[in-house]
Amino acid sequence: MQTELWWNIKEYLKKQKLLFIILVLYHGTVISTAFLSHLNLNLLVNALLLSGFFSLLLIIGDALNYIKRHNALRNQIQELQKQREKEDIPLFCVSHQELYDLIERDYQDIIHLMEQQYDSIQQQQDKSQKNMMDYYSMWVHQIKIPISVMDLLLQTGDDLDQEQLRQELFKIKQYVEMVLCYLRMETMNQDLLLKEYPLEEMVKKAIRKYASMFIHKKLTMKLEELPGKVLTDEKWLLFVLEQVLSNAIKYTKSGGIHIYMDPERDMTLVIEDTGIGIRREDIPRVFERGFTGYNGRLNQSSTGIGLYLCKEILQRLSHSIAMESEVGNGTRVRIDLQTKKIYMD
Repeated sequence: MQTELWWNIKEYLKKQKLLFIILVLYHGTVISTAFLSHLNLNLLVNALLLSGFFSLLLIIGDALNYIKRHNALRNQIQELQKQREKEDIPLFCVSHQELYDLIERDYQDIIHLMEQQYDSIQQQQDKSQKNMMDYYSMWVHQIKIPISVMDLLLQTGDDLDQEQLRQELFKIKQYVEMVLCYLRMETMNQDLLLKEYPLEEMVKKAIRKYASMFIHKKLTMKLEELPGKVLTDEKWLLFVLEQVLSNAIKYTKSGGIHIYMDPERDMTLVIEDTGIGIRREDIPRVFERGFTGYNGRLNQSSTGIGLYLCKEILQRLSHSIAMESEVGNGTRVRIDLQTKKIYMD
């Protein structure tokens, strides 16, 4: 601390050396003039002492103000550096070799760090825009399939398959809801309404939405009693339940879906299907953005966004999701609905 203080004083003296030269010349001129004019020596000494005392007070005050400004600027620099370190971006400070003033150096450091921060923000925005464009490209490809099917059905003539049309229209509505959810993710925390909701009512609401698809594919639905309430946001959790159900129905050709509470884990909802299952090597990546896996490549309408959104939403609600599966033996999705911490990004 003392070393830093002395270094600051040294820098101040270096900055004000011209002022000190002027003061020395001034007092030298006064002494020379007084000596040549044969003025009273005692009067001259008193005048010089008084002048020197006030000059010293002014210098000390200016030095303290200078050091105070420097410390305030260094604090600002440290705050900027902390922000940069959180973003895990290397820090670079401007070279001070050609800079004269300590304060000028501080301002240069601040400007340089702010330029880096601006570049970081710009990179994040570019990445976000790229992700959005990638998603839109996948989404357009995804929604073209039910539109093409509907167009083909309409061209067949008067004897239309009304149920098939309804199913394709339902898919389009799903894709529209998904893209709206994707767009709202950026401001999700501003839209949260955390309350205790009856879990069974939310699950039943999701099941009713897909009732026609259960009937169309002739799948069974077994819903066990789901006691208790969960602290969550109904709209966002309902979206997750719908996405998981949608995947279960999509990849289940026969049999059905079973929904129950995990007997070995507190507040953990299980959605189990008898579908085609997921390959072991694909399971660790199913929640990654854009990952479709082997099943997704077989199903050309898959974009790999649904489960990614589920994981992101549940993390922000302080819930979690996990998956177990075996090819040919169905899939179990576990949603841990315990609330420990709400993430506010």
